[in-house]
Amino acid sequence: MLPRKLLTIVVLLSFAFTSHDNCAQVVYHFKAIQANKSITIASLSDWPVEKTILNKNIDSFQFQIILQPKGDYLYYEVKASSTSTDSLFLALEFEYKKGTAMNFNGPVLNQEIYRQSVHDPTNYFFRSLPRQSIPMIAVNSGDSTFAAISDAPAFYNNFTTQYFNPDQRKMYIGGGDNGQTPGNKVDKSVIVKSFYPIVAQGKQIEFNGLIMRSKTGSLSAMRQDIFKAISERWGSISTKFGATAFASNYMLYRTNEIANSKYWVVAGIDYCNKQYTRDSFWQTMVLSPEMEQQSYLHEAQSMPTGAERQLIVLIWAYRLKKKGGTPDLNAARKNLEYIEKRVSGARYKAISSDDPENRKNFKSWFDLCMFEDDDVISYNQGLLAVALHAASELGLRPSVKWQDAAAAYRNIFYKEGGYFPISEQKKDIVAVDATIGDLLHMLLFNSPLLEKEQVASHFMKVSSVAKTDHGFKIVCMPDGSYVPSEKFDIPGFVSPHAKIPVGDYANGGSYYLYDMLFLINAYVRHIPGAAELLIWRGTIDFKREGAYYEHLNTVSGKPGKINQGWNGAIYAIMHAFEKNGVASDILTKEIEQIP
Repeated sequence: MLPRKLLTIVVLLSFAFTSHDNCAQVVYHFKAIQANKSITIASLSDWPVEKTILNKNIDSFQFQIILQPKGDYLYYEVKASSTSTDSLFLALEFEYKKGTAMNFNGPVLNQEIYRQSVHDPTNYFFRSLPRQSIPMIAVNSGDSTFAAISDAPAFYNNFTTQYFNPDQRKMYIGGGDNGQTPGNKVDKSVIVKSFYPIVAQGKQIEFNGLIMRSKTGSLSAMRQDIFKAISERWGSISTKFGATAFASNYMLYRTNEIANSKYWVVAGIDYCNKQYTRDSFWQTMVLSPEMEQQSYLHEAQSMPTGAERQLIVLIWAYRLKKKGGTPDLNAARKNLEYIEKRVSGARYKAISSDDPENRKNFKSWFDLCMFEDDDVISYNQGLLAVALHAASELGLRPSVKWQDAAAAYRNIFYKEGGYFPISEQKKDIVAVDATIGDLLHMLLFNSPLLEKEQVASHFMKVSSVAKTDHGFKIVCMPDGSYVPSEKFDIPGFVSPHAKIPVGDYANGGSYYLYDMLFLINAYVRHIPGAAELLIWRGTIDFKREGAYYEHLNTVSGKPGKINQGWNGAIYAIMHAFEKNGVASDILTKEIEQIP
């Protein structure tokens, strides 16, 4: 039974509402939460049949709720202002009689507050903080699920929270934080603090999102319905593959707490609350031009060094220009200067001189392998050719011709083995990622860098020796065996790989992004067998639990890091090739058929 005041509101609105198969008997309460109390603005148990606007004054506050039905969705916008200066955050509470509390991870059995942001971009150790990749709450009643989702954390200063109290059958989703940790004990090193936005005369706050009904009770199907709802509310992609790519990255959009740009995109829920150069380069392929511009701006301003970061940012500047964005040419010029200092004979060296710790790893994304300073990593060399071509198109006049860099890239091919090794000096390690430069050049310049025979031979080698039931080993020996730990070392430097179990992560694990980039490259080069393997690898993750992961253990199949943002690039790249007539939508159609 609702309190009399709330019941009155429900009755006043009932003429405009309709029953919506509310099996869980959920009552929705729109609330304003302050440090010492909460205010119920309005409550309802049914959905409106048409757009409904509720204006309500409570004490010094003015509230407006806008409800817009869209089939199985109910979009909501809540606004608050005040005649005096105060602080509060807006929230949507579910009160339910039946069903199981759910979040994106699965059932929630105990009282807890889940968050999306750590509020310290330098903190990599936050495993004790309860978190989920999508800001959502849900009630599962067996054969259906009611859920609420809020807009991305970026638009609430990274303070999105989801409170669950299964014993009281209540939960809420909010655009602020009360600073409490009612469940799991959080380490003292993790920042958890309250955040109540200021409201005043002329200073309004908003809280936007949607309520949805999913006609299935399974976790996998619920996740797919969540992705679709997010994409329809804040994006424009309707396919299952595209919605997953967009939604997983849209919800990784954050306020930039370092302030080189207003916003940036974080790599994933299991990474610290900062942007990573290579991840964001791939992630923003599926986001709006405005979001991409913000993420690029941070990289241009921060001038990251080490690994392949400078190569990526220079390529990104050209990609942004092609899409109508505004590259920072001064930053691009500095990127080029940095790059050229590492080039000798048109080859990009794995120099460690700018590393304060003189580390011999962290020379590419594959940061657990050691390389000599004069070694040339295949993946990096491909990026060099693309970056130099991008620099030329930006009018920067590089001193090294991109064609020469492309020739050096082709020369890394190990003819005796019929494959591209991970580097010039580590010829006995087969690497999945070696042909990415070729793919990017096809994507940006409509022409390849590598000979088709080389791509075909490398594809045949990898597919014959590195393939497992759970994807491709990211690296392996020529006979397909896992790489012995000492092969990752160089004299005087021991790789930390020995600590990683065989088949997991970079020690022979399978990465959705790199497997798919390898396969797309073979597919658009019309290599026989590539299309079949593209569909096979592209659907493995989706068949598991309705989402994709950063990596799969190639021994056990155990997944790691759900909703890893960079995977979204695979949809964007395939879609771009489809538009150019280079590829078909075979993968999108196949994923669409997965229940």
